[in-house]
Parts: sequence; C-alpha cells; structure tokens
Amino acid sequence: SRPWVSNSRSSRHVNYHLHDFGALEHKDSTGNYDVIRQREIQHMSAGSRIRHSEYNASDSAEAHVLQIWIEPGKNGIEPEYTKICA
Repeated sequence: SRPWVSNSRSSRHVNYHLHDFGALEHKDSTGNYDVIRQREIQHMSAGSRIRHSEYNASDSAEAHVLQIWIEPGKNGIEPEYTKICA
C-alpha cells in the first residue's frame, strides 16, 4: 500500500509525462485512478480534505515527469481531476 498525501490549501497539480518509457500512477480518495503516459497531462485540484498518491507505475522503467504545483488565491476549491491525451 502506498501512502496518501493531503494538501492543505486546495493546491492544484499539473503533471506532464516527458518520455516514452515508464508511467505515473495516480489514485485519490474520491475514487479517481489513472495512469499517465507519454505526452499526457494530468490536472488535479486537491480540494479540501482530498488525499492522493502518485507513483511510478513500473517496477523496471524510469518515469520522467514534470510536476507543477499552483497555489490558488483562496481555500476550499472543489476537487477536480482531468487527464488530457496528446
């Protein structure tokens, strides 16, 4: 079992998978589950009290991911999850 992370200020996360090997696995406490692969983008607004985990989905291949955290100007943003396939 992988540990969950809680975000305190409703932060937004944008993940971009950079290469054609490896993958990023995402799970959250609202039931979202996905695997992000090459040239795919994930956007998540943690919202209040949302817990999530993000890990390399492969036991053998490296995953190169750019992760950007954006702090909104207010707390209490609604949770949101979006995946964009290139």
